[in-house]
This record gives sequence, C-alpha cells and structure tokens, in this order.
Amino acid sequence: MSATATVVAPPEEGLFSAADVPVARSRRARVVGCTQSVVVLPALVERAGGPPRGVSLERACDLVRGVVGSWGGLAVDVETTGYPVGHRWWGLRTVQLGDAQAAVVFDATDAEQAQAVRVLLAETPRLFAHSAVADLVPLAHAGLIDWAPAWERMVDTVLLARLADPSRSTTQCGLKQLATAVLGSEAVSPAADRARAEVFASAGWVSNTHVGTPVTTSGWAQVHPGWVTMVRYAAADVLDTAALADRLLPGCEPVLLAREHTVQALTARLTQVGLRLNPLHVQALLDDHTTAREQAREHVRGFGITNPGSAPQVGAALLAAGAELPMTPTGRASVAAPVLEPLRDTPGVVGELVAAVLDYRHHDTAITTFLTPYQHLITCGDGRVRPTVYTLGTDTGRMSCVRPNLQQLSRQGGIRACLTADPGHLLVSADFTGVELRVAAALSGDTTLRRMITEGVDIHWLIARQVFGPTATKADRYAVKRGVFGRLYGGGVPTLAAQVGCTRAAAAAMVATLDEMTPQLSSWAAGLRHAVSAGRREFRTYSGAIVHLPAAFPHKAPNYAIQRTARELLVDALLRWKMTPWGDAVLLPVHDEILVMVPETDAVAASEALVACMETELNGVPILAQASEPSYAWADAA
Repeated sequence: MSATATVVAPPEEGLFSAADVPVARSRRARVVGCTQSVVVLPALVERAGGPPRGVSLERACDLVRGVVGSWGGLAVDVETTGYPVGHRWWGLRTVQLGDAQAAVVFDATDAEQAQAVRVLLAETPRLFAHSAVADLVPLAHAGLIDWAPAWERMVDTVLLARLADPSRSTTQCGLKQLATAVLGSEAVSPAADRARAEVFASAGWVSNTHVGTPVTTSGWAQVHPGWVTMVRYAAADVLDTAALADRLLPGCEPVLLAREHTVQALTARLTQVGLRLNPLHVQALLDDHTTAREQAREHVRGFGITNPGSAPQVGAALLAAGAELPMTPTGRASVAAPVLEPLRDTPGVVGELVAAVLDYRHHDTAITTFLTPYQHLITCGDGRVRPTVYTLGTDTGRMSCVRPNLQQLSRQGGIRACLTADPGHLLVSADFTGVELRVAAALSGDTTLRRMITEGVDIHWLIARQVFGPTATKADRYAVKRGVFGRLYGGGVPTLAAQVGCTRAAAAAMVATLDEMTPQLSSWAAGLRHAVSAGRREFRTYSGAIVHLPAAFPHKAPNYAIQRTARELLVDALLRWKMTPWGDAVLLPVHDEILVMVPETDAVAASEALVACMETELNGVPILAQASEPSYAWADAA
C-alpha cells in the first residue's frame, strides 16, 4: 500500500475515556505509513476494479435500487466496532448493500445515510447475508430493520453452502474460505481481508475483539471506516456473498432451505434479546473459583511445577513420578484430560498430582471461559449474554453456540445459574430422554433394544451388572453409559478404556455385552462402517437432510447417522414450538435440551407444551422428553 499525506481521525474517540485517547492516537499514528486516502461515504466499489469512489447519497440510493431491479434482492453486510451488542463500546459503523458486481458502503453513524439504508432495506424483496445473525442483529439494534419482516426475506449463504454440499465442513464455511473454494480466482474478499489484516498489524491492533479487549487495541473500533483499505474490505464481503448466492442457491432443495431458515430465525432471537446475568451470583462464583484455583496452584507447585498450565512441566513431573503417558506427535508426553482422568485415583504421587492439575484446570476454565467474560458483560455492558447459535454448526449437523458457548456450561456447580429470566418471566426447559439410544434402535431396527426401551429397561444398569457384578454402583453405571455411547461413536477398546477410565478388560467386557444384547445394532453399525469404507459418503435422514460420512474415519459413520437424526428430531420440536403461543420467545437449544424464557404466568402451560412438541416417534420407537421445574435461574441438571 502506498503512503498518504492525509489521515483523518475517526469519530470513535468519543468511546474512550480520557486516559484511553492518547493511547489510541499513538497506535493510530503507527498506521499512517501504510494507509491510503480517505473516501467520503457513501462510496461505490465495483468487482471489475478501480478505486472506491465517493458518490452522493442520492446516487448511492439509485445504484442500490438498480441492483434490486436487476437482481431481485440485495446482499447485506455490516461493520461494527467488534464488541457484542449491549457492550458500552459497541457501535454500528458501516452498512454495505449490493450484488456480485457492485456494492455501496454507507456510513451508519450519519443520520441521513442511516435513514436511507433503512428505507432501502424495507423496500427490498429479498436479502442475502453470510452468517445472517451477525448482520441482522446489529441492524435491528440500530433501528435500521424491522426484525420479523427482515427474517422472512433473508437467505443465509452459510445455510446454502451446507445444504448444497453436505461434504463441506463447518471450518470451510467462513466467507473467505468459502469464496476461495467456490469462486476461485474471482473471489475478492480473501485479498481484501489480507490487506485489512496488514493495516491492523501495522498499527498493533487485534482482529479478534472479545468482551474484555481494551478499546485502544481493537482494530474494528480504531480503524477509520473511510480508509480505502477498509472500504474495499467492507464492500468485498457483499460482492462475494452475492456471488456465492448465485452459485449455491440453485443446488439447494427449497423445502430443506425453508426448514433450516425457520429454525435459524427462531434461535436468532437469543442473539437479539439475550439472557440476563445475575451479578451477585457471578461474583460469588468468581470469588470461589479464584480461591480454589490458587489453592490448586499451590498444591501443584508443591511438586516442583512453577506453572500449572504448562503441559511440558506437568508431563515431565508425571513421567518422573512413574506415570505412563502416551506421546504427542511432537514427541512430548500427553497430559490431555482424557489421558489424565483415568490416573486421578492412582495411589501415591501420580494420583495426587493428577488430581491437583485437573482441579486447577477446572477452576481456571470456569474463570477464564465463563465467569470473567460474564463479569465484563456486567461491568462493560448491559449485563446480558447474546450468543450466536449456528444451527448447522458441526460436521454431524448438530447445533453449536459461540460468543459465548452456552452449550458448554457444566450441568453441575452453579455456572448455569448465572443466567436468569427477565423480571416477570421464568425459564422452562425439557430434555429428550435417552434420545441417542432411541435413535440407534430406530435406525438399526434392533428388536431387543426396542423392547428394552418400550419396557423401560435401563440397559446401562444391565451391562454394569454383567461387567462389574450384582453389586455394581452408580459410578459403574455411569462408566458403562459412557462406554456404550463411546462404542456407538466408533471407539475401540483402548479408546473406550481411556475415555471411561477403566481397564481394557472392563472396556472389552462392555463391548462384548453390548454386542451380545443388541446384535442387530452391532450389525447395522458394522454395515454402515463397511459401506463408508466401500465408498458410501452420504446418509439421508427421515427429513431428507443429508449428512456427509467422513471417508477417512469409517468408524464415525454410526455416530454421524445417529447424531444427525437426533438433530432433526430437535428441529421438528422447534418447528412445532413455533406454532405455540410462545413461538417468538427467546430460546436456546443445548444438544438434546431446549431452554425457553416465558412469562411467569404461562410457565406451567409452556412447559407442558414444550414436552408435547418434543415427544414423537421414529420408526415405531417412542421419542420422549422430560421437563425440568420452571425456575428463575437456569438450574443444574437433577
């Protein structure tokens, strides 16, 4: 990039404290040598090339309306300060509208331009975005769209990518990666992103802004939106999103796309509204875990380890104490949780050290992953979490959750209770009952497993008593439960023994007992693994959705088939829930659980309705659900 003589200070200094401003100016001064001149917005950027050029607002609106007239819709993208909605440093900076050939970048902080964007979005019959939640939520909070009508007209190119090609992994669906794969040399967003990253790096700004990032180091908050590099970057996302829509939409089955779009709109409400945090509970847990982490840290240091978070130090200490540890590909002793968990109860130094390390990790994870970010949202924001649910978030197709990941919260220990309902509301939830075993029975047709399910027989207790004897304990049953699911997911005896924390002999006995009890299930799983080895790559669920079976891992095929089918049952439940009186309520899917915030006076009726929405049958196997007691705070699992 060429140097420029003109650098205009961006308006966001009003976001900073007096102490922050000099730091921000100092960092910005470092970028002068690699920036380009400022483009006055609105600005037009064309795929065909040429520099971005400022246009009048009237001309910008005419250009956008011309796109709508010729293409029938608009691709939309936004740039923000990088912080979540509700954070004191959140702000909408620019809005980009266009198609695959041309995009207009509007200044969202200018009242006249913002109003023009609102009118243009309201006029547009169809909208396209990549990860639509990330665009519609800021637009809604800025008052530039009406939420429900916008979702009715929205098409998300992430959904298009996953539906058009089930073999495409989730990691390949970021806009830049996807544009490279689908558009090839025509893609413009990857190069624009590299140029943007160069500017950030030159100034010492970070790209990955999170709730606790100092505003003086956030590139998204600091960079001038009118710099040529940023205008090109902003427009490039629209140009490639529109081009992707043109390529991918014809390959999508309309019924499946409508199904996925509806579920996405249901879960997006959580990102828009959020869930309240309980400040007192967050602080109490933070204090408790901080004290416990320091105690665990001192315990670990007693074994000569200066940094409990250092894997090499922990590995060396355990090897010196006589532990047998597998080696990583880099030649170091592995101290991953699945390796250490079975060693926790080892007599002597090894067991004591492992227990102290795992305790330290437990408390450190609670602090760094959950409680500290929650504290930032309370002190620097409006005290709400607004995660994004990716409705096709994993390679099996199951849903995932990010920023923050509320699906990762421990079901014990009170972390869930940091999240509460709004005043006058309660949280209701229901869990599928043993859904994966039920799906396995339905897909395999195993008559024994079907009978056990129908009669309410606990297969985990049966196997536990076979393996550990008639005096088997609840801990033995839990170990067997993990072993059964590990087997369904394709784990071999050594892997199961490590995962469950038992001897290989016990793991082998679990496998043999399961195979003997459910021969049709074992045969179905083996047949599916063999089919993948022979070249089969797709499994079609009852809904018509397809999950790609990984050729390199045939043993995972039963897991993919079971998890994707269970996910379709969850989707069915959400679609039925949409038709209830609480269909527009804030909800969170958590694996096989659905959590919803409803008015307190409706809690009992809504809880009963939720169970009714989740209960069904699959190939003659009953799919059941169980509700938790309505509560103000999200309760631990019973």
